[in-house]
Amino acid sequence: MKKYCVYCGKEIKNEQCLCSSCKKDNSFKNLNEEEMHVVHQNCHKKINKCSEIKNNMFSYVVIGAILLVICFIFFYLSFKYNIIKQRVFSPGSLEFVVCCLCGAGSCFCLIYGIINLIIVGRKTKYYKSVIEETHKK
Repeated sequence: MKKYCVYCGKEIKNEQCLCSSCKKDNSFKNLNEEEMHVVHQNCHKKINKCSEIKNNMFSYVVIGAILLVICFIFFYLSFKYNIIKQRVFSPGSLEFVVCCLCGAGSCFCLIYGIINLIIVGRKTKYYKSVIEETHKK
């Protein structure tokens, strides 16, 4: 599991639990009650920020799903009837262009939303584990 600084939110890459950007210790050993309170406050702030980002990412996923439905509708409409009443695919039509644009927008929104949902979920899980770890001590 990746470790994040409780104070600034950056990823901690070294084993000493010392943040490279804010230079604060994130080992949470031998904390008095005031320091533990500050750690819990910071963790709750980060969890609230992550939940706001999660809500935004859910909106990206919903917009992506709506664009995907619109893409399928316009793809269906891009099949036109020819002279002998057969449905023929016409890639030069405006409906197909709209289908491609909606498909591209849908892919972007879905991929961006899902990837950020996973990242935010991991951060939230980490901050909750920090709260539980320091609460036991």
